[in-house]
Order: sequence, then C-alpha cells, then structure tokens
Amino acid sequence: MDRKDAIAWVLSLCAHTLQRSQAKTLSELVAGALGMARASLAELGRCVSACGPVSTRHCIKRVDRFVGNRRIEPAEAMRGR
Repeated sequence: MDRKDAIAWVLSLCAHTLQRSQAKTLSELVAGALGMARASLAELGRCVSACGPVSTRHCIKRVDRFVGNRRIEPAEAMRGR
C-alpha cells in the first residue's frame, strides 16, 4: 500500500467519526507509520516529515499533540461507518 492509498483508506473509514482535520492527521500518521524503522513518536514524526515540506520538529510536535488528544478515541474512530 502506498502513501496515497493509505491516506484515502483512513479518510474513508474516519470521515463520519472524526473532524476533517483529525481524520487528515490520522491518515498522514498511518501513511508515515508504513515507513517506520522502529516504533516511537519521534520516529513517526520523522517519517511524516520526510514526505512533505514541513519541518521534522513540527511533525514530531503534531504527532505528540494528536496522540495526547483526549477527545479522540482510536477504537471509535477506526470503527468506521
């Protein structure tokens, strides 16, 4: 699965349960996770930043904020329609 397919898949699942910006962030995190060498928030941020013009520091902070968001329940979001 390539990056664009992963983003489209997550957006199709979460469109009804998450806000659009949250679904977009989750889809980019999933796409970034496909290229991870080891599991850590910093590594995930690095993988996300490698695919765009955004700084690595910004992406690591974005991952941390998303994971720490108490309004998002991953199981609920991935339940789909």
